Amino acid sequence: MEITVNYFDREDNEKKIKVKVDISTHRDGVGPYEYWGFKGYDKGDLHSAIDDISFDKSELTENELNQIEEEIASEDFHAKVLGKHLDEQQADRDDAAEAAYESRKENQY
Repeated sequence: MEITVNYFDREDNEKKIKVKVDISTHRDGVGPYEYWGFKGYDKGDLHSAIDDISFDKSELTENELNQIEEEIASEDFHAKVLGKHLDEQQADRDDAAEAAYESRKENQY
């Protein structure tokens, strides 16, 4: 996923740089189970973590690098990235559900 980070150059002009963020997501549930004759499914809780953050550091001054790295280290940045990731996943699920619904409608199920 790509996120835009704002920073200021030497002349105090606001600039933007694209930052590539790699995120991993997993569930901690045990999946299907049987307990005393009862069958169930434990999907668990969803956990997301930022694995790697990268951006093009060429042509940036030390001050600009410091600004960008401070922004990347902030809790607000991490919350924004994880929120955007979860929003994208929800949008993908909604699109898949809509496509399945349309397919069932076309096939008169």
